[in-house]
Amino acid sequence: MLTSSCGSKSDSVKQAAETAPVFNVPDLLGLDIDRVESTLGRPKWDSVAAHDASESVRLFRRDTLLLRVGYSARTRRVYSYLIQSAHAQTHDYRPLLRLANLTGNEPVLVVVPVPSKNNSAEYTGVKVFVKDAGSR
Repeated sequence: MLTSSCGSKSDSVKQAAETAPVFNVPDLLGLDIDRVESTLGRPKWDSVAAHDASESVRLFRRDTLLLRVGYSARTRRVYSYLIQSAHAQTHDYRPLLRLANLTGNEPVLVVVPVPSKNNSAEYTGVKVFVKDAGSR
């Protein structure tokens, strides 16, 4: 769905973002990981860290969009979301935000673009942190 035979990979991310969001991250804000999973369905991948480790991750996939949800195994609180295309890199990360139904201006979130390892002018995703996740 995100690839195009006549356009660049970056164009395919933009074209996909013009459609309806794939994930509705605003609806997930404030939910613990168990409620996120009940909303999104079974994750495609799950990495539960040791009880005292700082990060556990569940990966959800719809079509070619990936949503990596970071949470605390101890408290079950979600504190970050990483939105990525499974195939494409893009010069503009904002289409990835739109695919997650985000604008990048949400007052409860911090948005951090993830640059490509191969080309610093492109992005492989965007990580979204919940502000004050420890106090929620």
